Amino acid sequence: MSSNTDITRNERVAILKNIINKPIISNSDVIDLMRASRSIDVDYAKISNELVPDSGVFLNSKHMEQFVSADISDDFVIEEVRKQKSYFKRLQDLLPEFSQYFKFERDEQILSFMEIIDDCHHDFWIIQGSNRRDKSRRQAIEAIDLARQKFSELIGALGDAKTFVDIEYNNLRRLVFEESHLSQSPHMNFDNLVEEIKFAYGVIDLCAIRAREDGEFLILSDSKFRTHVVETAYTMSLYYSGPPFRTTPGSNFSACASVLFEIVSGKSDVSLAGAINRFARSKEKQGHDNYNAESEGNDDVALQSNNFRSVNLPIIQLANEYIRYTNMPGVPTSSSEAKMEVWKLWQRMISLSEDSKKKFGPFVENTEINPSLDAKDRIKEYDRLRLEMKKLVISLGRSRREDPAED
Repeated sequence: MSSNTDITRNERVAILKNIINKPIISNSDVIDLMRASRSIDVDYAKISNELVPDSGVFLNSKHMEQFVSADISDDFVIEEVRKQKSYFKRLQDLLPEFSQYFKFERDEQILSFMEIIDDCHHDFWIIQGSNRRDKSRRQAIEAIDLARQKFSELIGALGDAKTFVDIEYNNLRRLVFEESHLSQSPHMNFDNLVEEIKFAYGVIDLCAIRAREDGEFLILSDSKFRTHVVETAYTMSLYYSGPPFRTTPGSNFSACASVLFEIVSGKSDVSLAGAINRFARSKEKQGHDNYNAESEGNDDVALQSNNFRSVNLPIIQLANEYIRYTNMPGVPTSSSEAKMEVWKLWQRMISLSEDSKKKFGPFVENTEINPSLDAKDRIKEYDRLRLEMKKLVISLGRSRREDPAED
């Protein structure tokens, strides 16, 4: 059993570069292109094909893993394969034209280029079928409130049951996790579990406050699928030296966005003029522009003037989050768990500041940080855990299919 795909990242990039530079691409080219772009696991693909023909070719990596573990049905997969075949055909017809709008400074960019197109196609159909933004916001807040209620009930229930279950929990957790090395915290006991759940409850309570008081907090889908495609085209233009943004009808940017819209939707000759004008005035475009302006050269200057940035950055992030929450009117009346999380932000910020001063002295901005010496070991451990997880996914799917009544 392989650990992931049958090709390396460099090999994936080479395949993409070879195909995307062709003026005409075949159906088999698109299949090779998407297999490389999606980093399809060969073992999952084999099992998937045995269950539903062609699913190992056309499903994306997430759906394929879900299908192997029996989290999604055969009927869903059959319909998804049908949709993906149409999508692959549109890529065959339109990708050579679309890619001509962009320039790639490095070969590796072709990989992210294809991933963005694929994500846009996936998200397009979700957005098209979603509710209006105000309704989505109400539903999101209701879901957070329900989670907060259930966590509160769970904390009480665990307190009532502690005397009867904590010894067995501690024993079984030790046997399962310490032996398999599947946990980052193998020594967690029942009391630690309760504390972790209280932490989650506090975070959810803070999320409920931010959802009501911070209009930018919730990431919501709405029915503006045309604007989504325009924003994706703009993002790609920034990343890959594409056509400059213009609201003028018939501009290169408009033509580029129209080709992308046809790739992801299957619909041609759709006017995007309204969506382009809406996006031009949107907070999303302003955010892209601000980020792009700040990124141009600023990181290099900051690193040159502050070699200790990797240590200072977590302290700054903690301070920003602490200030954010202390300025929210709802926090003082929130749960004790939520207020405890805000206090912990302050405590952690002070602790990191004191530690850095003790370790590096007052002139930390001129201190060089040696790179981690165990990076290779961590990569090996990650690959080992990923392989273990894949074995569990395959085993789970087989057991579910053998005895569906037990699931």
